[in-house]
Amino acid sequence: MTKIKRGQSGISCLLGVNKPPNFTSHDIVNTVRKVFCERRVGHGGTLDPFATGVLPVMIGPATRLAQYFDGCKKEYIAAIKFGFSTITDDLTGQVLKTGTVTHNLRDSCYARSVLQDFVGNLKQTPPQFSAVQIDGVRAYSQARKGEEIELKPRDVVVYSADLLSIEDNINDFALTWMVRFVVGSGTYVRSLARDIGGRVGCPAHLHSLSRMAVGGISLSDSFRLEDLWEHKKDCTLDPCKVLPMLSYFIDESMTPAIMNGAPIKFNPNLVYEYVNGEPKTVDRDLTPGTTMFIVLPDKVLGVYALDEKLEMLRAETIFSVGVTRCHVQ
Repeated sequence: MTKIKRGQSGISCLLGVNKPPNFTSHDIVNTVRKVFCERRVGHGGTLDPFATGVLPVMIGPATRLAQYFDGCKKEYIAAIKFGFSTITDDLTGQVLKTGTVTHNLRDSCYARSVLQDFVGNLKQTPPQFSAVQIDGVRAYSQARKGEEIELKPRDVVVYSADLLSIEDNINDFALTWMVRFVVGSGTYVRSLARDIGGRVGCPAHLHSLSRMAVGGISLSDSFRLEDLWEHKKDCTLDPCKVLPMLSYFIDESMTPAIMNGAPIKFNPNLVYEYVNGEPKTVDRDLTPGTTMFIVLPDKVLGVYALDEKLEMLRAETIFSVGVTRCHVQ
């Protein structure tokens, strides 16, 4: 088998993958490496193996986009199952505690009221089985050894929590709320399921999870693994349209200076933001430190930040050969 050499493809792009169940995020990365013959591949936000849905994947120099997915909203469809909790806060773990499903849990008005308590800025304790580091060690590594772990609550934000349906599970005397969550970075939906169970007095866990969107990447923008081989030439996404960042359009003659990380004079008339996929002029005041993509018609060259005097743009990230905005050739 021929070993894939780092950087041999010359490709630098962003795509969305519709992750199937029972695959890790790293499994997806490995598959993409084979499809594009490129060793340098990364993703923009881990999904648990049992979860499905949108996984942003970056190829080549575009892997440096990963940091900019931290500020993206994420949309999920979650099945919260009441009747028992688990050690992992999801369906993969051993049962921790059981409880009785009370009649009020079948009341949609009550359910919506409870969910509203979990909207806004929250203090959330991550699951024991999570990738959170404690003194340089992943929490799940200690949890698997049966060690007691003290995880500190951290600040998260839940933008919305909408009840979709309530389903009775007659066979196992359980009940499921189907909920659409829109959350900020670092929010564990498993922890939301666990804490909602605590709020209503009935143990609960996350029974299924599908990520419907990350930033502007939706499920409809994302390819199934088996389709990547056939569609790899037309699966590229435009970073300007899917990441929450302004775009600064330059003349091609400025490319050498940008690729060398040179500062450039700021012209507010060249700043645009994408609304519903279309570039619109920005009519609001910008503040020091505002970041923006440096853009040509066919590629993103880098990310620059506005200086304190609002006079210059200074390099924050350069993407080497750039990140393509059009189809992979």
